[in-house]
Amino acid sequence: MPRLTLQPRRPLDLVATLAPLRHGPYDPTIRLTRSDLWRAIRTPLGPVTVHLHFDGRSVKADAWGPGADWGLEAVADLLG
Repeated sequence: MPRLTLQPRRPLDLVATLAPLRHGPYDPTIRLTRSDLWRAIRTPLGPVTVHLHFDGRSVKADAWGPGADWGLEAVADLLG
């Protein structure tokens, strides 16, 4: 399972940053809390599930599926 750790340079509000990705409260492709994001997406390399965990200092990202490497490469852009 590929893994990535990022240190945000500015304060990060995971919900405010990522909530616009959700398509209504029952969107089956995304689950978002103050500290965690689970997201299923299609990538050019195949489907991927990405899990982000924010502990207040760093974001740890894990990915599963054929598009895992692509999904992790996109995390920094996803967080801004």
